[in-house]
Amino acid sequence: MFEQLKSKNSGIEMLQLEDREFEKYGTELKDFPLNELPNSFLEDEIPENNTTYIPSISDWENTKFKKEVENNFFGQLPIQIGLCKGHNQYLNGFEFHKTSEIIVTATPLVLLIQTLQEVDIQKEVLTENSKGVFIPALKAVEIYSTTLHLAPCKVTDSGFNSMIILPKGTNEELETGRGSAETLLFKKNKWAIAHRDHKKFVEQNVPVRIVGENLKINYK
Repeated sequence: MFEQLKSKNSGIEMLQLEDREFEKYGTELKDFPLNELPNSFLEDEIPENNTTYIPSISDWENTKFKKEVENNFFGQLPIQIGLCKGHNQYLNGFEFHKTSEIIVTATPLVLLIQTLQEVDIQKEVLTENSKGVFIPALKAVEIYSTTLHLAPCKVTDSGFNSMIILPKGTNEELETGRGSAETLLFKKNKWAIAHRDHKKFVEQNVPVRIVGENLKINYK
């Protein structure tokens, strides 16, 4: 599948988890308890057309699995376990957090990424500098706090399904009003910039700082 994605997306540098180039963006968590993943996640249906993000799913959080992830991967900080699934194929925008994020894949997917160290987030971020990392099914990957990312992209007709693990409260509404174009703060522990083609972000007044083609992941 990876070689096909490379051939179908010749304008985007495609990475695999084991590539040295990926080391500045994140790392595969080979000791993550994949055998304890909730069946309701692995068997979850993917919506037919849209892409859905749910920050917190209580059934997944009232488990021994959650405690293990808190203790072993977040230094005993409280976490939230949610999901992102659907049919997205576009870059659309970038977000980053002040903490790592863990993505667990029920299906293969591609994540479009850049790194804060190589951009001026207050000016323009060029889409042409984005890379795509292919993540196979049943992998757990830590995405570093300095990695710009957004919703994954599907690589099959059936869509993608991923578990998203972050510190508790991330992506909740701000308590002190909206953020500003200067700070880029959009939600709790979520800083964001938009591509002009991403209508949802633009309508929510996320600053348009991404310049160039709104990259699309092709798979067939």
